[in-house]
Order: sequence, then C-alpha cells, then structure tokens
Amino acid sequence: MSTNKMSLRAVPLASVTIGPQSWRDDTVRALRRAEILLRQTHAGRSGSSRPRSSGATGFTPKKDDTMVEDGGDKHSVCKVKLRPSTTGTMFPYATPTTFEAPFPPPCLRELCAEASVGLAREYMRRVREVEGQLRRQAVQVGQEGTKLERERGHLERMLRSLRNELLINQKSAEGRTRRPATTETGRDGADHLLQCEKVELTKLKQELECILRNTLSQLQTLGQCSRQLLECASERARVLELLPSTGSLSLGRRGTPSQGFTEVADPIGPFTPECKHVLESSTQAVKQSQLLRENIRQIIGNAIARQKAAHRTVNEGLVKKIAETVTLKQHLTMMSAATRQAIFRKQRQLNCIRHSHDSALGPEYSGDVLSREKLTRPIVNVYHRHPGTRLPEAAHLIQVTNTYQCLLSCVFVFLLHPFIKPIHLKKKKNIQHGPNCNLTSPKQIFHQHQLNQLREALVRSSQGSSVLRRCLLSSEEELSRLQGTCLQLVDNLQGKRAAELVDCSVVRLRTQLVDRRAIPMFLQQGVY
Repeated sequence: MSTNKMSLRAVPLASVTIGPQSWRDDTVRALRRAEILLRQTHAGRSGSSRPRSSGATGFTPKKDDTMVEDGGDKHSVCKVKLRPSTTGTMFPYATPTTFEAPFPPPCLRELCAEASVGLAREYMRRVREVEGQLRRQAVQVGQEGTKLERERGHLERMLRSLRNELLINQKSAEGRTRRPATTETGRDGADHLLQCEKVELTKLKQELECILRNTLSQLQTLGQCSRQLLECASERARVLELLPSTGSLSLGRRGTPSQGFTEVADPIGPFTPECKHVLESSTQAVKQSQLLRENIRQIIGNAIARQKAAHRTVNEGLVKKIAETVTLKQHLTMMSAATRQAIFRKQRQLNCIRHSHDSALGPEYSGDVLSREKLTRPIVNVYHRHPGTRLPEAAHLIQVTNTYQCLLSCVFVFLLHPFIKPIHLKKKKNIQHGPNCNLTSPKQIFHQHQLNQLREALVRSSQGSSVLRRCLLSSEEELSRLQGTCLQLVDNLQGKRAAELVDCSVVRLRTQLVDRRAIPMFLQQGVY
C-alpha cells in the first residue's frame, strides 16, 4: 500500500482450509481489527493534512464500526472516539507530507508565533521589493552615466578638433605675414576671413567648454546618486538574509517604487524617507542627464557644421585670392612685355633723333661722313676719269663754308639781338666783315634781301636743331619714365608671384593639418 491516498482492502483468504477453524477465526479477527484501526488512523491524518487557521480547533467525526464474529455467536460493536486533530498550520511553502504533531500546542503561543512570522515575512517581502527597486535604479543610473561618459568623450574630441583648427588658423595668419612687405602686406579679404574664423572657433570652444563643465558636474551627480542608492540598498538588505535572493520583482519584471509597497514614506517602514529621497533625486538626475545628452548632440552637430562652414569659407576666400593674384600676375606680365617693347621702340627712335641731331650739327671727323657724302665715292671716281668732268659739289661746299664764316659774326649778333632793326649799310663808311672778305664799298656787299634770306635760313637751321634737341630731350624723358614703369611692373610682378606662393602654401597647410580622425565619422556625417 502507498502512503499517499492509501486505499485499504480486505485480504482474500484461501478457500481451502486444513488447520483448525478456531485458529483461523482468531487470526481473521486480528486482521480485521488492524484494518479498522488503519482506516481510522488514515481518516484522521487526511483531515489534519489540510491547513487550518490558528483559531480553529476541529475534531474528526466519530465512526461506529461493528465487528461481526464468525459463527454468528456474538456481534461485538466497537465504537472508537478519535482524538481532536491539531490546530497547528503549515507554512505556505510546506509540502502536504510535512509531519505534524497530533496534539495541538497552546493557542496563545501559537497565535503569537504565527503573527510574528507573518509580520516579519511581510516586512521582509516589502523590504526586498524596495531593495530591488533601489538596485534597479542604481543600474539605470550607471547606464545613464555610461552614456553620458560617451558623450563626454565626443565633447573632448570636438574640443581637440577646435583647438587644432585654432592652431591652423594661427599658422595661416602667420604664414600670410611672409608676403612681400612692399605691396602685399595690406589687410585684405582673406585676412578678414581668417579673423572671422578665429572669432567663430573661439565662440564654439567656449560653448563646448561650458557644456563639458556641465557634463562633468552631471557625471559627479550621477555617481553620487549611484553610491547613495547602493548604500540604501545595502542598508535595506540587512534584513534579507533569511529570504532567497530571487523574488517576484527580480525575475525580469520591471516595477516602480510604488509596486509592492506604499508610496507614503515611513521612517520605521520598508520604504523610508531616505529611500524616497534617493529614488526621487536619482530619477531627476537621470532625466537631467537625458536632456543634457540631447543638448550635447545638438551642440556637437551645430559645432561640426559651423566649424566646417568656417573652414570652407576661409579656403574658398584664399583660393579666390590666389585666382585674383594669378589674373593680376598675367596682366602684369603682358603689360611689362608691352612696356619693354615700348622701351626698345623708344630707344630706336631716340637713336635716330640723336643721329639726326648730330647730322644737323655737321660731322666732327671723317668717320661721321656717310659713304654717300664722301667725294671719293666710286661713282665720283669713275666720273672723273674723263677730262673736263668736274662736279660742282666741292666748289659749292667751299663757297658755302667761306660764306658762313664771313657772316658768322653778323648772324650771331642778329640772333642774340632779335629786336635790333635790320642792318642798314652806310655809304660813307667802310665795313670789314671778315678776314677773307675784301669788301671796300657797299656795292660789293650782298643786297639787303639776300642777307635777310641768309639770316632766315640760318634761323630755320637753328630752329630745326632746337626742335631736334627738344625731341631728343622729350624722348629721353619718355624713355626714363618707361624704364621706371617697367621696373615697377617687374617689382609688382615679383610681389604677386611671392604672394601667390605664400597663399598656396597656406592652403596646402590648412588641407594637410586638418585632423579628420579627431571626430568620429558618424558625427561628421550627422548620423547620431
């Protein structure tokens, strides 16, 4: 027979008997008496196995069993009164097979013990819920601190990138000071763009430093909240040594501080004011941290956009300045070439004027006489081979030379005194005009109109020489101005070349020194 839900059945007896009848009847009566007792005991046990309240004192019902003796001689009726079952109760976690004493303990002690156990168990359960909520809140605070720490790393990277950009800006400004000091050191649009970039980067740096200080302060607040939560949880866990480590709220169910315990704080209850204060402060700190992280994301995105815009604007300005410099350099090159061409042309013209002026003054030595003016030129020599063939060129030159020598003094006097009246020859006075002139009477002198014509010819010759001289002087002045202008153009061209090289080096410097690894790629692409 099994112990649980035992079913009692009569043992079948053998139909064939060999021994005495009395001996057999005595044995059967003993077996039946034992069977009845077993049934009664099992009935009392099944009734007492159910949990009862501590105030109920029940008894098992009475059962009257009649024993019939074989042979029909006598029927004995055995009435057995069962004892009352125990008033003790089982713990909720006790199994139905737990052994209980058949005698009930005293009621007062049982009630006090049961009340104490129930109160302690309920208090521990609620404390365990509070402790679980505190630890879950500490985990949430720790996760929020980890996220905020990641944002702090992004802020520091962004600040490092801004400091690098400020260093690039400073080096760019210093590099542009190496331009030629004569023409290219004046402040231009590129310098203004560099100054604007410096101001913009400085503002961004100050904003990020301010938000970084707030982030560090918030991290300290979260760390303090986490420590307070763990301290409160450890303090609450001092009464949980007798309870298992797993509970209803720790099996994956997320709860709030109001689940499993009252929201009203009780200094001597499971949910103390300290726990309430720590939970509220940590919740507020988590919300502030979430708002701060959102603000950090927006600020970093705006900072990246503004930084890229400033860097791109300065680069575009420098490229435009280089393009303008190249254009001016090309114009300067063409103009300097045209100026040199004009200088060469003016030099040739000046040489021609000088030659004409020297020719008008007459030859100074035989080398100044041109081949076509020489009396020994081939055509003259060939012509003089026949007798009687004399050219009048030599006689005319000799006559004109003598005439100029004779009238040289008179002409100079007339030229020096233009307001002197025309010369009137006196009849009774001998005039000597020169050592080679034998003029003893006025009739032998040239007529007045011939003298005037000669004077006019000499004046015209002098005027022609003056014009040539003036042309020579003006040409020399123009040549000197052209040479000075050409030198200025060459100097300006050299300055433009040096400025172009400096600006190109600045652009290369800004392109090479940009640290694109300072900011993560997902931040640069705006994917946050």
